[in-house]
Amino acid sequence: MKTFQEYLTEKTEGAGLTIFDIDDTLMHTTAKIAVKLHGKVVRELTNQEFNTYQLKKGEEFDFGQFRDAKKFKEESKPIARMFAKAKAILRNVVNKPGSQMIILTARNDFDDKETFLDTFRQYGLDIDKVRVERAGKLKGFAPAQAKYVIIYNYLKQGKFARVRLFDDSMANLVEFLRLKKEFKNVEFEAYFAKHDGSVQRIRGVNEAQEFVSKAGAGEWGRPELRDKYLTDTPGQSVKQFKKFTGNWATTDIK
Repeated sequence: MKTFQEYLTEKTEGAGLTIFDIDDTLMHTTAKIAVKLHGKVVRELTNQEFNTYQLKKGEEFDFGQFRDAKKFKEESKPIARMFAKAKAILRNVVNKPGSQMIILTARNDFDDKETFLDTFRQYGLDIDKVRVERAGKLKGFAPAQAKYVIIYNYLKQGKFARVRLFDDSMANLVEFLRLKKEFKNVEFEAYFAKHDGSVQRIRGVNEAQEFVSKAGAGEWGRPELRDKYLTDTPGQSVKQFKKFTGNWATTDIK
């Protein structure tokens, strides 16, 4: 297996696309999802809890904290090992014509774009050379499905020979790997981001399922929910995304 430095310096043909998630991949963040009942907050959920929580009658989710740029800047902390990877990859991408690095978050728009971007600047990541995509802007889709759509639209341009995704969500990695069926000439690399900034290469959907079964329900939720997601998620077929994969503009923040 190649070292990270060997990967950076190897000679490869064609342009590459590198994608990083934010929450619990590049940054340890503190935003929580509120559960409201009749307008009052009855519970706050972490990202992991949100993935398994089922709304009770009359409840609704409130994602207000995820739009709070001031909270994001003041409370988020970079995950050192992953942040170093992102910096090194960005330096490498700049010197490879046609290659690109983007950030793809499940969040929607922040209430202050510059404050959000300054969070990365203050830790030395040249965010002005990175496109930030917000999957939360696509209504009606689960985060993994929305990320599928966005990545699909990058790859359909036909200019990338390789694509790699760093994400702490196995659901997102599964959807990413399913894109192989649509882009058979593109090399896919999926990396599961751990909390300490280390990564594990996930080579296929079957391996992802095996990984989840060994690790427990985790961010996938209960086994029955995990199995249902793996069998009938709309992400298995791009046809169900036609209205988003036709004349669709990216949701970059800049």
